[in-house]
Amino acid sequence: MWKVERLADHVHLGQSQFRASLRAQYSPGMFHGKTKEENKQLKTVFSKDLKCRCSMILKKLMEKYDKNINEISKDLPKVLDATLRCYGGDCTQCHEYSIVCKGDDALNWWSRSHYLSTYQITALQMDKTDKFLLQEILKMKLTTAALESMKLYDNTNKNEGVHRALSVNLPKNVIYSKNMEGRLASGVHRNNNMPGTSTQLKCTNLGVELSERSKRYLKKMDTDFQYNQDYILRPEVQKRRLQQNAERLAEHKTWREMNKKHDYYCKGQLDPQPALQFQDHDSYCKPKLPRPAAD
Repeated sequence: MWKVERLADHVHLGQSQFRASLRAQYSPGMFHGKTKEENKQLKTVFSKDLKCRCSMILKKLMEKYDKNINEISKDLPKVLDATLRCYGGDCTQCHEYSIVCKGDDALNWWSRSHYLSTYQITALQMDKTDKFLLQEILKMKLTTAALESMKLYDNTNKNEGVHRALSVNLPKNVIYSKNMEGRLASGVHRNNNMPGTSTQLKCTNLGVELSERSKRYLKKMDTDFQYNQDYILRPEVQKRRLQQNAERLAEHKTWREMNKKHDYYCKGQLDPQPALQFQDHDSYCKPKLPRPAAD
């Protein structure tokens, strides 16, 4: 008998962590914001940082132990405790167990994280309830049970990529009652081969003779397609993309600070304003001159 086992996607699980942190009712003094709106923004930034940190910890552990679940499970309790202490301001265990934080002034998570360093979050004033909530959110990824559900350390990006590629030939808003199977087969053939090669093979089977110029163009199409796929996976490109995201985050923070006092939006600003007070008809007429006195 086949045994079906449902496994978790670590990317979607990180999104669930982010949403759980947004829903968590932290204490009002946990963040250093002066207003409720600032604390709400800092809470969103902290939730993003929490998701990224857990993903990085899991990635480092998978690389260190070559996806050996038993070896990783031995370190998880210490990693969880060190991460919780680090967010509370205690980095005494970070050098040995935190994986991503060295614990010193130069290489700690507070300066390494783009989210925390941009918004100048250097410590969290957590009470017992905040520590309990944060620990439960960290357990969504940093426990043995969660690790067992992610033991293949795979995601559904390939499935979603296939769905997006097939939606080019079969969009959801159009019903192809006559040639649906042909369009589906064409999309599958393009996914299994490169775009230029797929087009050339289809033309050959249909008896269409392509010119040398068309063949060179299709070959260049395949070369560009392969180059773009390899370019995205380059380490220097990924590092530059992270730096650009950090710069955009800092620019967005600066823009919010400059424009928070100049909010020109108001509800119903384009609605016409009717006269809500009754005016007598005589008020629209010209003032009458007084009649001369009778002799």
